[in-house]
Amino acid sequence: MRTRITRVHGHEMQELGRLVNDSWCGESALVLGSEGQGGWNSITLLATTPEQSYLLKLPTLKGPFREHPYAHEYKVMGFLCRKGLCPKPVQLGRLKDDRYTPFIILEYIEGTVPSTLEAISAVNFRMLDRTLSILSKLHPPGIPSYRKPSDYLANIAALVHRIRGGAVQLPLEMIGILESYDRAVEALDESIDASCVWSGNTMHGDLQESNMVLQSDRVLLLDMGSCCIGEPLYDLAYLLSQAEGSTQCRLPEALVKSPSQVNDIEALRPLALLSAIGWSIGFLVSLERGMVEPNLAGPEVGPKVLAYVNDKMDIMRSYLGHIDV
Repeated sequence: MRTRITRVHGHEMQELGRLVNDSWCGESALVLGSEGQGGWNSITLLATTPEQSYLLKLPTLKGPFREHPYAHEYKVMGFLCRKGLCPKPVQLGRLKDDRYTPFIILEYIEGTVPSTLEAISAVNFRMLDRTLSILSKLHPPGIPSYRKPSDYLANIAALVHRIRGGAVQLPLEMIGILESYDRAVEALDESIDASCVWSGNTMHGDLQESNMVLQSDRVLLLDMGSCCIGEPLYDLAYLLSQAEGSTQCRLPEALVKSPSQVNDIEALRPLALLSAIGWSIGFLVSLERGMVEPNLAGPEVGPKVLAYVNDKMDIMRSYLGHIDV
């Protein structure tokens, strides 16, 4: 269910529209919709002109924004849109407000964004597999490269450590989760390079339901900011692991190429889980510190994300077996 938005980054919608149009490079003025388009990574609004529709994305966090959070994604999508894999990025900019709030504007693409894994049919999965296969053979400029699974794991852990630093004292429950997460990272680090395939090809890095658009003949990818050199099968492991209650999710039989492929995806699931948990922990820490944009910081959000983290940590424990996390 889409939520009605009346204020974004301190601006009433009318004022936000004025600020966006002050920076907009198009010929016709943008008219902003008031319904959030979903997702946790950004505040996303439909923006239309008489000629075309766009998506306006603004950050989840309040800032300040010394570096532009969408600069990397803009370059990656600019490269991949020419291959027909994602919408075209139209403009990268900042609002002329006191925080120079960054934004990105993308071409709006007609299609269906699935709300659950069950909404992705076997046919959709085959089209998704084709899209990921094309992506795997490309090398967008400037994307990071991880030589082995443990390098990718180290990057995930480093992101969590950067977010958790700060002067605000965290609740004891949050501290306990962080300690459990560190133990899980340490335990997985000991075996991951030996247990996982790692081809050194391009992957999306954040493949979830909200980051794909299903069309009649193809699947387009959204939110390319985590695109990197790693292992394309990781994307399927992440897609099947990140959803709520996804313990038993498997690829449709029509998509399974071999038993070894299934085994390779299963081996990557703990890494995918730690990535999903790590992002969620970072969100919780930011929420605790009052850094999350109010549209994503309602009273029900913290408990919901915390329950998600605890559920995924329980699944992680089942993968690690006897190790206490």
